[in-house]
Amino acid sequence: MDAHVGPPIPLYEVCYCDDTAFPVVSGGTGLVKKTTDVVSIAFTVFNIYGLSLSFENKKSQAIPLFAGHGSKGARRDLLNMSNCSSFTACGQRCSLSFVEVYKHVGSNFSAANHLKFEVSVKSGYIKSGTRAIARVLKCPHIELRRKINVIQSHLLSGGLYLCGTWSNIPTHSYTKLFHSILYAYRVATNNVFKPATLNNIFNDADLIHEFGLVAPMSMIRASRLQLFARLSWKRPPLLMEILHSMYDFNYGWVADLRHDLFWLSLSGNLPFNCNDLHAAEAFAATGKSFSTIVRKFAISKFANLDIPVSFPKFQEPICAPAQCPECLMDFSSAQRMLAHRSRKHDYISPLHTYVKDVFCPICPPIILFLSAQNQISHYYIS
Repeated sequence: MDAHVGPPIPLYEVCYCDDTAFPVVSGGTGLVKKTTDVVSIAFTVFNIYGLSLSFENKKSQAIPLFAGHGSKGARRDLLNMSNCSSFTACGQRCSLSFVEVYKHVGSNFSAANHLKFEVSVKSGYIKSGTRAIARVLKCPHIELRRKINVIQSHLLSGGLYLCGTWSNIPTHSYTKLFHSILYAYRVATNNVFKPATLNNIFNDADLIHEFGLVAPMSMIRASRLQLFARLSWKRPPLLMEILHSMYDFNYGWVADLRHDLFWLSLSGNLPFNCNDLHAAEAFAATGKSFSTIVRKFAISKFANLDIPVSFPKFQEPICAPAQCPECLMDFSSAQRMLAHRSRKHDYISPLHTYVKDVFCPICPPIILFLSAQNQISHYYIS
């Protein structure tokens, strides 16, 4: 390079990618045909360079998203085609499958970005993995610290893979994930329900606090913040442009990132305002101090406290406070105030003047009262 004469030669990082995705947009009912045409062109181009586009083992598939006028009819037509579209290219007959969820590198993707498929699969992975290594987790001769290391390396490494990209997790899906991880914790701590013996088990929040465990949501928050730190440090142009354009959004991944920064600010170690995403990006890009703060706070007991979102509200008392008109004395209910007036001030309710027989003068003569007090009570509630 020292012997080069002339303008500087720019160098770019080059990487080889064997996977790609093409967005296809079409109006009306032509989405399936247009997508099939794009795939047939890609198949032909691959064949020119001696490469083969594989459709076996669910390698190449399409994820359709129908919206707007005519979407129901287009979805019905695709269903009548068995969710497949055939084409001929380079003398070969190929079939393109249209699926709702596509699995790639261990993650499930959908056009509508529904995480219920991804989280449900990961929850099942953790639950089945816990049963597979249950003998190790139940062994009384192994320290709890080593059991937690086994859970993290064998279960959570795959069960929470790419969880930093998750956003807007459905409540029922997160409940599955939460209980699958807590099930592994309970097996490791021998804090499970046993019908044959007296059970002194902790609830989920006490179990996490008593043994110093990390809550599932803290893991997801920490992973999301670590992903934000890597983006801020490496600064890929396209992703940073997308991220900056979403800074003012109140939904999606950026909205969850704001909640995570507020959660991290409770550590008291952030030198910036948690609501300023630009300041957070600048601090995360300076070095590893941001990631260190995230890791230390995520494993602390304070970060894993289970705080109720809303506290239960007590039902308002049926009787309202009342005040005696003679002596202005306050009572907790109108009944106590009337009893006081009758006892201290010789007060007689005007309703007593209406009690002349055993029937109510207002209601139809089908209600028979056995006493005057019952009839007065009927007047009060009628």
